[in-house]
Amino acid sequence: MSRKIWRRPNTCDCHKISYADEAAATAHIDARRDHYGDDAYAYRCTGATCWHVSTSGVLLESLRGSAARSAAWVLCRTGRVDVTQLAREQFGIGLDTARGQRWCKKRIRPLVRAGIAAWAPAEYDVLLAVDRDALLRVVRVGLDEYLAAVVGA
Repeated sequence: MSRKIWRRPNTCDCHKISYADEAAATAHIDARRDHYGDDAYAYRCTGATCWHVSTSGVLLESLRGSAARSAAWVLCRTGRVDVTQLAREQFGIGLDTARGQRWCKKRIRPLVRAGIAAWAPAEYDVLLAVDRDALLRVVRVGLDEYLAAVVGA
């Protein structure tokens, strides 16, 4: 006689239920719309290839692995971000050195190249939001996937 064993759903290192791709996470949301409500959405886990479902939004603390996603998150909320301050607070980088400044700008520059953010004309190291919908998409899926979808479209 076989005994049925309960198994925990697949989880990633952040201990949330994982989905293989955005379509699977979105299908789960659609199937349980009465449970999640209208505010639920799928987002890619930072530093992983799995997807999760969120009803409360992505927290800045959970984006520590990505300078571009962190900057996009702040830009969505406030419309501007001081890159030096973000790097110091989020990543503990002392940007007194030229190397630290290059590190941060290298990771945030693609937001400007994609046209979804712009450098403030009169302020040093301040980034301004241009397209908040696109920035929100970067927060949810990551910069690389956003750029791949834009180029592929």
